[in-house]
Amino acid sequence: MRYIGITIGPVIETLGLARTPAGLWASSFLFSWLSRDLCARIADAAGDPSAIISPCFTEEESLKLKDGVGLFPDRIIAQTALSLDQINTIIAEAKQSLAETLFEAVGDAGAAAADLGTYQNYFGALLRVRAVEFRTDGNPVLESSQLLSAIELEPQFSQAEPRNYLLELFESPKAISQNTNVKDTVWKSFGIGDSWQLLSGASANDGPHGPPIRDLAHIARGGAPATSEYKRSRYYAIVQCDGDNVGLLLERVGRFLEGRVQGKPGSDVSAILRDQFSKKLLEYSQRAAQIVKNYGGVTLYAGGDDLLAITPVFTADGQTILDLAQSLNTEFQGALDLTQALEPEFQDMALRTPTLSIGVAICYYKYPLYEALALARSMLFDHAKHATLGDEGPVKDALAVSLVKHSGHAAAFVLPKFSQTAVVERLEDLIAWQGDQRYDNPVRYYNSVEQHLSDLSPLFAEAMRTAKGAEDLAPLFGNVFDSSFHGPQLQPQLDSVRELLWLSKDHARSIDGSPPSADPAGSIDHSTAIHPLLQFVRFFSEKNKDD
Repeated sequence: MRYIGITIGPVIETLGLARTPAGLWASSFLFSWLSRDLCARIADAAGDPSAIISPCFTEEESLKLKDGVGLFPDRIIAQTALSLDQINTIIAEAKQSLAETLFEAVGDAGAAAADLGTYQNYFGALLRVRAVEFRTDGNPVLESSQLLSAIELEPQFSQAEPRNYLLELFESPKAISQNTNVKDTVWKSFGIGDSWQLLSGASANDGPHGPPIRDLAHIARGGAPATSEYKRSRYYAIVQCDGDNVGLLLERVGRFLEGRVQGKPGSDVSAILRDQFSKKLLEYSQRAAQIVKNYGGVTLYAGGDDLLAITPVFTADGQTILDLAQSLNTEFQGALDLTQALEPEFQDMALRTPTLSIGVAICYYKYPLYEALALARSMLFDHAKHATLGDEGPVKDALAVSLVKHSGHAAAFVLPKFSQTAVVERLEDLIAWQGDQRYDNPVRYYNSVEQHLSDLSPLFAEAMRTAKGAEDLAPLFGNVFDSSFHGPQLQPQLDSVRELLWLSKDHARSIDGSPPSADPAGSIDHSTAIHPLLQFVRFFSEKNKDD
C-alpha cells in the first residue's frame, strides 16, 4: 500500500530560543497547530478523514486545540492517492496561512511588523516540513520511522534574518510587560478560550486583555502565597516524558494483525492502527494534559507518547513532583494496554504494556528557561532512557531528576523501574514529614543523617554488602543513630531512611558524572546512591532563612 510520511521541524532548536513560559508555549503550539492544519487539509483534499493514519484525526471540537494544549505531533502518516506534488502544495499553503494568521495578530496587537511577504518568507524558511512517499504491506508507522528520521538529520542552512519575528511576537518587551501579544494572538487568531493553562485566573485588574499570563514565579508557587517561607515555592520543574517500548509494541501488533486480518473484507493493519493505537495515544494525551493542569502546571505539548510541561515542585494541597510522575506513568500504561483495546479475537496476544520514562529538571525561578529545558531533555534521554538495574541490565520505566539550587549546589539521581518499587513511596513518606511538634527542624535532622552516612560510609557499605534486607541494617542504625537528637520520637523517619538506603542499592543511582565508588577489592559502595535522594528530600523542608 502507498503512504505519505510528513515531518515538521525544527522543534528542539525553536524551543531552545524561548526565555519565558509564554514564548516556550508559543514555540511548541505553533508546530502542533500546523500539524493539525496539515491533517485537516490532507483529509479534505482526500475527501476522507480516515486518510490520516497517525495521529488520530477527526473534526471533533475537542481536537481543535481550544484549551491551548498541542495534541498533534511533529510526524504525520497518511494513506492517500494524493501525489507528492499535491502534498507539497498543501504544505506550502498551510505555512502561508500560519504566517498570515501571525501577521494579522501582530497588527491587532499594535506591534511593529514587517510586510506580509516578509512574514511569509520568514516562516516559510523557519518551518521545515518535508514529505516522503513510501510503500509497504506492513506497519506504516514503523516503516516510516527510519525514513523520517533520516530526513530530520539532513543539514539545514537557514537564510540570515536580522529580526526573529517569532520571538518579537511572544517575547518582546511589550509582550512580556503587558501580556498583550500572546493573548491577542491566542484569543483572536487561534480561538483558544479561558481554559488555557497559561492564564493565571480571574483578577480585579484584568483589564481589556483579561487575566495575566503565568510566569515562572507564579507557576513555581503551586498555589502557595507569594510570601511562602519555603524555598520549594520558588522553584519550577520542567517535565519531559517519552514512552518506552512503543515501537516494539507496534511491531508485535503489526506482525500479529498482518496474519489475522488477511481475507477479512474491509479490514487492514492501517485501519486497526488508526482506530485503536492512534486513538489511544490521543486519549492519553488529553488526560495527561488534564493531570498536569489539575496539579497546577502548564502543558506545553502532549502528543503521541511525548509530553512537555512546566510545573511546580510542590502544591498547596501537598502533592509533589513525584506524585505527578506516578500519575502520568499510570495513565500511560492504562491507555496503551492494547490487549483490552483490540478486538476480542486479538486479546490472546502476549503484549508488554509500554511504560513511561521521565526526565525532570528542578530550577530556581530565575534560572534560564532554555537551560532548564536542555537539562530536562538530558535527564530523559541521557539517563532515564539508559537506566540499568543490577543483573537485568538496561531497563525502562525510569525517572531521572536533577535539582539545581540557587546556591549552585546540585543533586541528581535516576530511579529505574520507579513505578514498580517502593523508592518513591519512601521518598514521599520523608517529604510529607515537615516537622514534628516535638522536633521542628527537619533540615538539621536530614543534614545530620546524611553526614553520619557519609562519615561512616565504609561501615554502611560493608553492611549493605552482607545484608539480606532492610531489617538487617537495623542494628547498625541503632548504634549509629543512638543520640536523643535522632529519636526515639523520630524513629519512623529513621526507619524510612533505613529502608530507602536498602532500596537504593538496586533501585537508585546517583548522577554525578562518575561510576559508584569501589574499594581495592572491587566491591561497589552501594551506600552512596542515597545522598542525592536525601538532599532532594531535605529541599522540600528548607526555608528561605536556611541560606
